[in-house]
Amino acid sequence: FKRMTNLQVRQALAASLDDTGWVTAGGGDKAYEEATDIVNPAVKGYQKDLFPGGKGDAEKSKQLLQQAGVQMPYPITFTYPSTATADKQAAALKAGWEAGGFKVTLDGVANQDAYYTNIQKPDQKADVIWAGW
Repeated sequence: FKRMTNLQVRQALAASLDDTGWVTAGGGDKAYEEATDIVNPAVKGYQKDLFPGGKGDAEKSKQLLQQAGVQMPYPITFTYPSTATADKQAAALKAGWEAGGFKVTLDGVANQDAYYTNIQKPDQKADVIWAGW
């Protein structure tokens, strides 16, 4: 799994992440809430807004990609379990990432039963995957 090894490219991806677009495309705040920490508020160590969400910062993302010295737009493939809602959410992420200097290929996997098996294969081609627990 040697994907996205350049730290500045990963930082650029995070900078241009449109959390707000993801939530809106998924049905709004009745269905989703932006995660701003890696743990639940009930867990010891929780820090509110450790990773503030929002619309993303396209200019910061482009600046980081330029500093990384990589080809722009930087090509990435986003693999996710495809549903009608997830397809809308993936399109929102794609828009934010492309505004930030990426060229995004969406790879929606319709077979939900095989999704996690497929993304765990060493030869899978995704640069970014959707995962949860």
